[in-house]
Amino acid sequence: MPQSLSILGASARSAAQSARRAGLIPSGADLFADQDLHGECATVVRVSDYPRGLVDAAARLPTGPWMYTGGLENHPDVVDQLAAQRTLLGNPGDVLRRVRDPWQLSSVLTSHGLLSPTVHRDTTRLPNERWIRKPLQSCGGQRVRIVGQDDGESDDANFFYQRLVSGVSHSAVYLAGRQSACLVGLTRQLVGTAWTGARHFHYAGSVGPVIPAEHCRAQLAHLGDVVAATFQLRGLFGVDLILADGVWVLEVNPRYTASIEILEMGFDWSAVRDHLRACHGESPQPPDSAPVRHCGKAIVYARREVVISPAFVRFAREANAGTRFPAVADIPHVGQRLRCHQPVATALAVAEKRWRVTDLLRQRVAHIQDLLDC
Repeated sequence: MPQSLSILGASARSAAQSARRAGLIPSGADLFADQDLHGECATVVRVSDYPRGLVDAAARLPTGPWMYTGGLENHPDVVDQLAAQRTLLGNPGDVLRRVRDPWQLSSVLTSHGLLSPTVHRDTTRLPNERWIRKPLQSCGGQRVRIVGQDDGESDDANFFYQRLVSGVSHSAVYLAGRQSACLVGLTRQLVGTAWTGARHFHYAGSVGPVIPAEHCRAQLAHLGDVVAATFQLRGLFGVDLILADGVWVLEVNPRYTASIEILEMGFDWSAVRDHLRACHGESPQPPDSAPVRHCGKAIVYARREVVISPAFVRFAREANAGTRFPAVADIPHVGQRLRCHQPVATALAVAEKRWRVTDLLRQRVAHIQDLLDC
């Protein structure tokens, strides 16, 4: 009999689809309860009081183990509260408190010869370089700014400062078991990408899989081993990084990340299946062959208040009909009202050539924006 798996977080859709491909019966609780989440799950609960409302929502989901997606890693107390009620397949609160601490992470990386941008608590110690101001509970690039861009900014205990590193933004995904961690793959991140409606450092999507150069692969492998062993990570985790004169680590996301579905499509791989195996103590078995296709996703952000129209929903259904991989995901319900700067939907693309992926994404994003006048 297929196993039930509950998935909780800000957005559960891609992890639920991964669970379904693995032969599991997923249920989900998240902020959106989009149409395609309902299509994958036995039970769906929309959570307005996030993240505290997840505790009550979990009680309405089928019994069985659970896992989380972003940004529940920023709420270790909620994770522990949920883990006391049902079996957690992932990293508990004590692990989250350590690996999500910028100073602990920076210290560990530096002590192992890995590159990590300098971090400070306040502006009084900032040298004459470019810095970004980040929330301690960082997720998806929200509320991240370059220092000096916001005239109203001031030192705040909920924020810290990280030296800005110039380069190309990427995300590396790993699987950690009891004895080892292994690199699954690398994607290029779209950050603050204007044609998606994203602003500042907002996460706007991913393209990949990217094949790293051999010297870079060695650094990435070392990075995964150090982080997994030091912080005792289990299962899937992602590392946001900048590729420049080396691999510069920005932060660790110890859960199923937004870029993972690109690796799943690119490698014909089941992330949730291997996540569960790793959490049960089995040795990680990531994809061991070259990618079979190039893939990408782009999150469409509302540039003004928008109401979801029947025409948009019809377009999404028609675009996804008869396809192995969706062209549009995270589909809101007709009549749903979204505020300016909220995510509207996700465009996806698959192609034989990497440049073609970006072209398809731009076309689909533009079509969604035209349909919704956003």
